[in-house]
Formats: sequence, C-alpha cells, structure tokens
Amino acid sequence: MKLNDLLKARTIILNHKNEKMPSRLAYKFMKLLKASDNEDAFYNEKIKALIEEHCVKGEDGRPKTVDGGIKIETAHIADYNKSVIELLDTEVEIPNIRFTLADIEMLSFDVEEMFFLDAFIEE
Repeated sequence: MKLNDLLKARTIILNHKNEKMPSRLAYKFMKLLKASDNEDAFYNEKIKALIEEHCVKGEDGRPKTVDGGIKIETAHIADYNKSVIELLDTEVEIPNIRFTLADIEMLSFDVEEMFFLDAFIEE
C-alpha cells in the first residue's frame, strides 16, 4: 500500500471518530489508527525536514508563511514537489485490520472515501 493511501484512510477514519458507532467498529478504527501511527509520524517528520530544507526563512530562521502556507524557495519548488511525491509513493505495510460493509453501513462515506478504505474492507 502507498503511504498516501494509508494517510488518506487515517484521515477518513479521523473524520468519523466522533460519530456514534457500535463498540466493535470503534475498536477496529482505534486499532487501525494505532497500527498506522508510526507511518503518520514518519510522514510528518519527513515533510518537516523537506520544508526546512526547501523553504524561505525569515530573519528569525523560521519558515515564512504566505496565505497560511509555507513559502518554498522558487528555485526549490520542483525538487520539493518531487520529494513529496516520492514520499507519498513510499510502500508501507498495510495494517491487518479489516471491516465488512455490514460493519460500516451505519456511517456515510462518499465514493472517494470508499476508494481509500477499500484495502481494509472484506466482503
């Protein structure tokens, strides 16, 4: 599984974490989140390093922000984008946690969300 797909699945689950659901499903969601914590931390650490390497820094040495986002050096944009794509394409082990459609039927998902959850659904 690609790191990007796992991170998207985590985000989808986190978006539903406060909805009422059966304890068994909540437990599976919690197990999936815990099982993918290392990959999430890895991604955040690598993104932070890429930003630090490629960003425009202010006088205080901190990354400059523009419109709520980090400003990347113009000369580094292509390298930064390439590195982010490579990071997101990293193969990671898929956590061994599965749901059935019956498990998740009380929640509402759009087609894109189901695309990223598909690896965790057994029919």
